[in-house]
Amino acid sequence: MLKSSWQKSYSKNENGNTLIITLFVLVLITILGLSLVTMTTNTLKVSTNERTDQAVFYIAEAGLVERKASLTIEINNAYSAAVDEYKKQLIENSKKDPSEQEVISFKNIFKPILLANVSLAGATYNNFEKHFSKEPKAEVTIEQEEQDTKMIYTITSTGILGDLDTASRVITQKVSVDLNSASFDGNTSKGNYAVYARNKIEYAYHGIKDSVVGNIASATYDHVISPGPQIPLIHDPVNFDTLLNTKYREQLDFPIDDFKNASYYPNDSDLIANNSLIENGEWEKFNNKTLLLSNNLKLSTFSINNGGITFNIDVGDSDKILYVNKLKLNGHINIRGAGKLTIFVEDSMEFNNTYLNQNASPNKLEIYYAGNSKLNITNNTFLNTNMYMKQADIHYQGGGGFSGSLYSNGVGKITLTGGTFNESVNFIVPNYSFKMAGGSTVKGFIICDNLYLEGGASIIGKGSNDFDDSISIEQSSPIKNDPIVEQ
Repeated sequence: MLKSSWQKSYSKNENGNTLIITLFVLVLITILGLSLVTMTTNTLKVSTNERTDQAVFYIAEAGLVERKASLTIEINNAYSAAVDEYKKQLIENSKKDPSEQEVISFKNIFKPILLANVSLAGATYNNFEKHFSKEPKAEVTIEQEEQDTKMIYTITSTGILGDLDTASRVITQKVSVDLNSASFDGNTSKGNYAVYARNKIEYAYHGIKDSVVGNIASATYDHVISPGPQIPLIHDPVNFDTLLNTKYREQLDFPIDDFKNASYYPNDSDLIANNSLIENGEWEKFNNKTLLLSNNLKLSTFSINNGGITFNIDVGDSDKILYVNKLKLNGHINIRGAGKLTIFVEDSMEFNNTYLNQNASPNKLEIYYAGNSKLNITNNTFLNTNMYMKQADIHYQGGGGFSGSLYSNGVGKITLTGGTFNESVNFIVPNYSFKMAGGSTVKGFIICDNLYLEGGASIIGKGSNDFDDSISIEQSSPIKNDPIVEQ
């Protein structure tokens, strides 16, 4: 059967379908757009919140770091003050009679200084840039907890953006202070001696004990080796090496390479011939004359051999070194200028009827002797110098005097006979046998391996070998920082 014409026309008309599809697409796009807007809005809100949250954390952290820095300064200042006070009390304690000495605890010194000098005041920091037009700030507080061996400071920092309810984060950090962060292993109670021997101290006769003024000690013995009744001394096995390794370590190190590697320059003085200065009877040429050292000078021989001559060495405005193979002095030798003179003697040295550096401090002149030949000092020789021996025996006789210090870490013998060693003379010769006889007198102190006294010898101890400037306090950082945690 044939379709009617209107039926055919209707079946071919698609205009309505297009409208429906268009409306459907528009609805779908609208939904997707709204969803996208919602998602973007939510993401933006989350991002903003995260950024704000991070911001207040950094604000809190900045405040904590700022306050911890000032706290650290206060703790370190208190620590330095406590170390100084600890050393002071150790020194004062060492000078007391042993029966009156006390136990000095660093903790008992450090703790009250911390309490008095470390501030627990809180702080508010608001020197931050605005964030989303809001004022950031950090409010910081400190709490203190006292323990037996520690002081604990808890720093709490609150980061705030706007007001506390809007955005805030709270973080804390503990700072621990070790109250036992300094100690002294040595025993200062027996450091102030006129004589300190590694081994024995021996008297030729009992009565000579009255010629020794000051405390005497041995690292090995508890009495003096002597005829007659036992003479007690201080038995101190602890401090002998401690004293050497702290106060005298540098002086006992003989720096021979420093002198050999130093720079030396020629000197055109008419007093020098054939790379030597030798007086050799030429009175008029050398008497009251001056050798000017514009630079370090190295000579084969330096000899002034006439006791009546006065001779000057001028170092100018700076320290100078005079390096010689042989040194022989007999006469009045003066050191002039603003600098210090160091004489290094490689082979041999001799003093006879010599007045050396009598018008200046011993610190004006240092003599280093690297030779092994015995050093003979005779006939009213007066030396005003600090002397450093590598290893050589010494015989000082015939009167005279020595002011200054003599150091050696070598092994040898020192014999003093018939001489008065006045002012302040210090012998730091821990491996030497030391013998005094014939009325010789030491005014100062002696550190030696062993000591023998006879023939009217005397020691007037000044106790200069105490620990006043030699105490070596073992120190460690008193501060330990725990990790930052969030409340």
